[in-house]
Amino acid sequence: MTECLKAIKSKRVILYSSLFSILIWVSLYLVDYVLLRGMGLNLTIERVILGSTLSLFTIILPVQGLMGFGTIEGGWAIGFMAMGISKEVAIVSGFGVHIILMIYVLILGGCGLQSIKFRRG
Repeated sequence: MTECLKAIKSKRVILYSSLFSILIWVSLYLVDYVLLRGMGLNLTIERVILGSTLSLFTIILPVQGLMGFGTIEGGWAIGFMAMGISKEVAIVSGFGVHIILMIYVLILGGCGLQSIKFRRG
């Protein structure tokens, strides 16, 4: 790992990359927390972090559904069932959060694509 960090050769790049990475993870967990609160699940932020982290481990599986559907929800359901949430609520909340996040990504991606096309003329 230190070899890779030496290749960057800039402490500023390493610092900014680390800060942005932390901000991305914090944002991801806060969005999960807010969405779950909106769905009526009153979980602490710690429980949301623990439960939703298990869904991230499923991303490394060699078999994925279209846009990750199915595998991510499986990890999500296991994580939140471990938190004491019923199986049905865990599965539905997993699909709900995933669908909302996919819509968000598609909208922002579309805006970004339009911005790139606009700049190119």
